[in-house]
Amino acid sequence: MILSILDFLDLKVYNEIKDLLIIIDSFSNNWGIVGGIPRDYFIYNKKQKPKEIDILLQDLENENIVKNIIQYLLSYKKAYIHKTVYHEKFLTGNIRFKEYNIDLITARKEKYETIASLPIVFPSDLISDLFRRDITINAILFKKIEFKNGIFYFEVIDIANSIEDIKKKISILYMISL
Repeated sequence: MILSILDFLDLKVYNEIKDLLIIIDSFSNNWGIVGGIPRDYFIYNKKQKPKEIDILLQDLENENIVKNIIQYLLSYKKAYIHKTVYHEKFLTGNIRFKEYNIDLITARKEKYETIASLPIVFPSDLISDLFRRDITINAILFKKIEFKNGIFYFEVIDIANSIEDIKKKISILYMISL
């Protein structure tokens, strides 16, 4: 299934974050949207006005794409940035961009030394990252496939039958992360 960003995101929200998405796209052509936006799109079946957006980025060469995006934004878009945090240990970052909370997540695999401990993380591809998700409905990816005429297009990746689970129930995907 192919979706335009305007299929799942309110036009006003898109216009406010479009420049940020273009910057992210200039750092990595292999990224997508995970978490609440894909889940809620299939739960509520309508355009959303989220305040939080989770962006998953592939960085197999461990080039610190998340850190580089944050540094770029602080250098060139500082007027729109209210706060940034970078977690090197987890390969993630957070940007308070305009009125939005943007999580930048390096696609990763996790290893747990003991149950309920913090994970040791390793860069991975986008699909492998989905398998570390706690429940199936959080394992839907809107993978960016094209930017055409000012609009982003995404392929819906559902590796765990998440959309069916949304229709009937929630299933545990990765027990050790609970």
